[in-house]
Amino acid sequence: MHLKIKKTKIWKITSIVFAVLFIATLVFALTKTSGIGEKAAGEKVTEFFKTYQDLDISITGIKSVSDMYQVGVSANGQTGMVYVSKDGNYLGSMTDLQALSAPTETAQEQTPEVTKSDKPKIELFIMSYCPYGTQTQKALLPAWELLGSKADISVKFVDYAMHGDKEVYENLRQYCIQKEQADKNIAYLKCFLQAGDYSSCLTTAKIDTAKLDKCMNATDKEFSITTNLKDKSKWVSGTYPPFNIHTDLNTKYGVQGSPTVVINGAQANVGRSPEAMKAAICAAFNTAPTECSTTLDTNQESAGFGFAKGTAASATAAQCG
Repeated sequence: MHLKIKKTKIWKITSIVFAVLFIATLVFALTKTSGIGEKAAGEKVTEFFKTYQDLDISITGIKSVSDMYQVGVSANGQTGMVYVSKDGNYLGSMTDLQALSAPTETAQEQTPEVTKSDKPKIELFIMSYCPYGTQTQKALLPAWELLGSKADISVKFVDYAMHGDKEVYENLRQYCIQKEQADKNIAYLKCFLQAGDYSSCLTTAKIDTAKLDKCMNATDKEFSITTNLKDKSKWVSGTYPPFNIHTDLNTKYGVQGSPTVVINGAQANVGRSPEAMKAAICAAFNTAPTECSTTLDTNQESAGFGFAKGTAASATAAQCG
């Protein structure tokens, strides 16, 4: 199965609902269980879609098909069909779920070829509530902690938001924490990526909220973030509010979705496991530091919030965009 989905600006006019239902044809690892019934299968599907996008989701029917549950989904008048494995561990299309057991379908992560430098610059472009953005952030964090200041690593933001007001303000929040309280940034991200609860994570990471609020207010004013959010005439294709903090870099690198990894000024197709992320960064050093000899977790991170691991057959090139 060819999982890489090329994105263009034209694609943005496609409805959010259709995008959500389409993405369900890829394979996603769910919270591990030992076995579920029809009701639980429906709950898992509903939970998945509501995590991806705030939508009015309803289940139109569930039936047993071999070792899977076939689940009909309706969202804002559009319908789709997804499947949940009876062990409760995976959601996707019938074909893709069956392929999990086939060794020939295993996706092999390879280190991309990148331009080398003494101190590689790694920029991860995301939307903070995109499940693939959070997936890649989770993969990046262990490599970021391991390499520290030996590499110039940062999170940047796609110049539009697909997941409502909460994403716009979380993007802004993460931008300011990284900018002004960088020593607490990784602690905040580790907490936020667990469950998306920014409020408790501000406390957990010991963020100076007064300083954060001042930065957020000033940045909001500078880039007209709230003004653009309220004025739908400013929205991309009338659908997505702009988030203009890194618009210049989005244009420079040709960013068209979340996540996009840029290493030393060029996009890189990097696997979404901590080891794959570390290997890609280490390959960009003229002389790799000793930390690069450390082997990190080779399991791919799961999409969305939580630190349950995905599988090698998960969608490594899927994006929100």
